[in-house]
Amino acid sequence: MPVVAPGSKVLVTGANGFAAIHIVDVLLKKGYSVRATIRSESKGTHLKKIFEKYGDKLEFVIVPDVAKVGSSPVGSDIELTGVPGRRFRRRSRRT
Repeated sequence: MPVVAPGSKVLVTGANGFAAIHIVDVLLKKGYSVRATIRSESKGTHLKKIFEKYGDKLEFVIVPDVAKVGSSPVGSDIELTGVPGRRFRRRSRRT
């Protein structure tokens, strides 16, 4: 049994990257909703075309600088910040 049940929302950072595109594809096929971070609107154009059949199961959040404090997408259950010089932290869900 998966730790995160299908239908849950999963955050995928750097969603336009080579590996992340495949991860987004697998998650959507398995029934998860995906919140994908991208650095600019133009980066999401290609992804919108690839995954248009999933409709509102995929949403994009523009995060131009992941190193900025507070730039985490609202609504993610857990945030792990691995920016050099900072410690990993768990953040409670924000809505």
